[in-house]
Amino acid sequence: MEGRKHSIGNGFNAFVVAGTMALAQPVGAQSWLCSSPIMTDKVVVASFSKTTIPFAHCNDSSCTTNADTLLSTVYIPTAMKNNIAMPDKFPFILLLTGGGFTVGDHVMKQWPEQFVKRGFLVATMDYRLGWDVDGDGEIAEDDANGDTVPAECLGDRYSYLRAIIRARIDADAAIRSFLGDTVAYPIDTAAMFTGGPSAGGSLALHIGLGDVAEHMALWASLSDTIPLIGDPCDMRYDPRPCFAI
Repeated sequence: MEGRKHSIGNGFNAFVVAGTMALAQPVGAQSWLCSSPIMTDKVVVASFSKTTIPFAHCNDSSCTTNADTLLSTVYIPTAMKNNIAMPDKFPFILLLTGGGFTVGDHVMKQWPEQFVKRGFLVATMDYRLGWDVDGDGEIAEDDANGDTVPAECLGDRYSYLRAIIRARIDADAAIRSFLGDTVAYPIDTAAMFTGGPSAGGSLALHIGLGDVAEHMALWASLSDTIPLIGDPCDMRYDPRPCFAI
């Protein structure tokens, strides 16, 4: 299914993908790309590195219940084809897993390799999962735990909104970790993108269309009685920021 491209005011372009395929095209607003050999449909990268790194610890030493460490896999071009000069910086794309905010992780097939071969610095990432999808009052990470989705849409919308805000916070942490190390991650901040299938496409829009503070304010506008943080020690499901590594 064709992806729709949105140029976002906060520096990100979001490719929102409902199906299984993302389309990347040169962004006309970036004049240097008009004559650039990268970010096209041509394979221009001869080799690339692939490294999985932790970017956040979702734990608190004062608590007994903790989530896992969040991981990211980063793909960086290391050599160009056809005597193309190695750029000082690369356009960046953050690819986000689908899975209805119940399943998925930093492992993505095909997409990262296809983007890095076309001159992108690519990252995939974990974000914390789990919400009450059937309205039974229990949060489960996947259907194997018995939290199946009925024919009707009966899920707890507040639990779902928490999951979105939590994923947005985790994505913000990942992006900050990459931008904080310009030597390891030579990112062109004028050409930054995010996208993914299904829930990943939805999250991509949230990253592009608003910051974390705006998402926090959204919660307040929808409920003035239900707290955003249910259990301050349960970082698996509550949208508290993880600790940067």
